[in-house]
Amino acid sequence: MTRSQISSSGQSPNQSRQPTPGVRLATRPLVGAQYGLSGRLRPPGNQADGAARTSVSCAIIACDVRRLIRSVMPKGDYPASINGFRFLKQRELPPVATWWDFQTTEAFQPDSARRLLDDLPEDCELSFFDPEHGREEAWLFVRRAGQRFFVKKVRRGSSPWAEQSFDSVIVAFLASPLVQKPAGSFDSFTVSSIPDHQRYDHINGKA
Repeated sequence: MTRSQISSSGQSPNQSRQPTPGVRLATRPLVGAQYGLSGRLRPPGNQADGAARTSVSCAIIACDVRRLIRSVMPKGDYPASINGFRFLKQRELPPVATWWDFQTTEAFQPDSARRLLDDLPEDCELSFFDPEHGREEAWLFVRRAGQRFFVKKVRRGSSPWAEQSFDSVIVAFLASPLVQKPAGSFDSFTVSSIPDHQRYDHINGKA
């Protein structure tokens, strides 16, 4: 019912009709349960119930969307499920990338490293100290594309991505100093999500 349907006498057309004999009609004041104090018409109960159901539905949809986003986000924390690795911390640079830092434990074995590479998501990259440069700050970055592995060296600049064998990557990882001997709270390696604009640089051979 709209305001135009309310007559100047203050009654709606339905209220102005004569009651059917034998039937007692209960009239409602204009200001009360049906009308707010401002005189605005309140929605009938079925409309209020519909609004409540819509609100609940929207909340459910929002929850489903969050689950979907989580399901397609990089699973960079996967090493935590591998024996021999300990999760240290997660770092965020939204919306560009996320880093997950890990440290090897006493239970670490070469099989742990194999699983680390086998399970590396294709939208993530692995990084660790380059064993060829000793204590100098040099890093190796590793990405996977199916059964192929690509490595980039970073030391005072970046080398182009180059394909390497699975075994050579394993050897380099096992020789990395902080993988062999973890120290304090320093991470042995990091898994990070790949920004969208760099997603296929390793396949294209870019630095």
